[in-house]
Amino acid sequence: MWGNRFTSVGYIQMSSMILGGMIEADSGMRRYEQRVRMQRMMARDGAMRQELLDEDEEFAATATETSTAKK
Repeated sequence: MWGNRFTSVGYIQMSSMILGGMIEADSGMRRYEQRVRMQRMMARDGAMRQELLDEDEEFAATATETSTAKK
């Protein structure tokens, strides 16, 4: 009789510990996913900014060549 009672208490305790571990693991995965999304967004924004700077430099060089050729 006592053996079954302690076994069921141990089972309930282990079940709650497993559930807590699953919740913590899920929370960690969500933090990781958010960090990866932020890194991708920053990389995309950096590439876009660099592309705009390159276009500005090309435009400035073309404008300088055009104004020099007109003189």
